[in-house]
Amino acid sequence: PAVDMVPPTVTIAVTGAQGTAGAWYDAVTVAVDARDPGGVAQVRYSLDAGDSWLPYTQPFTLQADGVPADPPAEMVEDFGGGPGRFLVLVVAVDNAGNALTPPAYRLITIDPRQNPATLAMTASPASTACRPTATANVAANVRWGPGLVYDPVALLDAGQSAPIIGQNGDGSWWRLDLEPGARGEFWISGQVVSASCLEAGVPVVATPAPPTPTPTATPTETPTPTITPTPTITPTVTPTLPPDRVPPRVSVVYDPPRPDEGTVITFTARAEDNVGVTRLEIWVQGPGERQLALVQTCLDAPVCRYEGGPYAAGVVQFVAYAWDNAGNQGSSNIVSITVLKK
Repeated sequence: PAVDMVPPTVTIAVTGAQGTAGAWYDAVTVAVDARDPGGVAQVRYSLDAGDSWLPYTQPFTLQADGVPADPPAEMVEDFGGGPGRFLVLVVAVDNAGNALTPPAYRLITIDPRQNPATLAMTASPASTACRPTATANVAANVRWGPGLVYDPVALLDAGQSAPIIGQNGDGSWWRLDLEPGARGEFWISGQVVSASCLEAGVPVVATPAPPTPTPTATPTETPTPTITPTPTITPTVTPTLPPDRVPPRVSVVYDPPRPDEGTVITFTARAEDNVGVTRLEIWVQGPGERQLALVQTCLDAPVCRYEGGPYAAGVVQFVAYAWDNAGNQGSSNIVSITVLKK
């Protein structure tokens, strides 16, 4: 008999009051949906980066607890710390004992300043107008439509900016004026950029129709003559494409090759997939630390980099995980690095 070795899938949904820029400004409700063909035995969640876990039995509420500070320059495991910033981690275990590793996560920011009433009171008519702009948090694909079904047409490097000229219906994708005067459209996911100058609002614009899959020619069997004048035609059989079950191939490298206590180490992860890579994560465990920790997440990008250290003398371990459009997860081997004493 087949042995179940596939962990449950987890979705984290957030609902609450949103401002004109799509930011939450008041209490939000977090709902977790865990599914597994063999049944889900346990679901737990953490709000303190995994230090403690609570059983999930029903949706819970996160309250605004102050004005959030500016986000860090790079994603780290303790991103949830500080007023208004929350990191929700979820682990699910099925009836066969398979646990979701690494945990599913959702980064949530609640900013009371985004309340439309507050923005209306604090708006200054004499303020200098600025143009809505998207700045890439990580290297990310630019597509010709708002969704992963549209092919990439360009790449926005980390730190690179482009003007925003529109958004899709639910505000999850921005249309960019990436090449003024050029024909075609340029769209980028709101999850991989920081948007600014949105006070005047961004119009909802029409989106291109999703691409139509190229039809595959279906072979037709040659009719077999019979003793009657009328030949019998065998019905055409339409082949069914198998579902994508191939996970991404993940590789990792680091530089410099012989780091010492004063060296900053650059960790680089690369993923390849026959369909497309949607998420890439780098996990690192420094000398003296008890376990691997998530230090960098790159969305909709085949390459992800993280600069860590300097580290104390000892052994540093790191690994990378990648997911494709079908939800298949791949991982690299765990790599050990010896940090030398100066």
